[in-house]
Amino acid sequence: CEGYCNDEDSPVCGTNGVTYRNFCVYMNAACRDKTLSLKSTDACEGYVPESKSSPSLFGTVTSTSTSEYSCDNTCTNNRLQVCASDDVTYTNPCQFNAARCK
Repeated sequence: CEGYCNDEDSPVCGTNGVTYRNFCVYMNAACRDKTLSLKSTDACEGYVPESKSSPSLFGTVTSTSTSEYSCDNTCTNNRLQVCASDDVTYTNPCQFNAARCK
């Protein structure tokens, strides 16, 4: 379930309120927690980025998620392709999450 992720800072927000360093780190977390969905392709509200010199804890969940899995996905046509673990490529993260609901 764990794939290698680079250190690219391109934060995304999960439905659990966690800001992940990038989409890859989010995907690793979503693989472990099937209830996790992508809330936005930006950092979560209230997120304050750490300085480059401090250790990063992006993608670490320290409490049990109480969020419900959201299947109300109104997707745009932005192209940020996602390759799922079943080798299906989705146009973007929203379409990936929508497929998880089926």
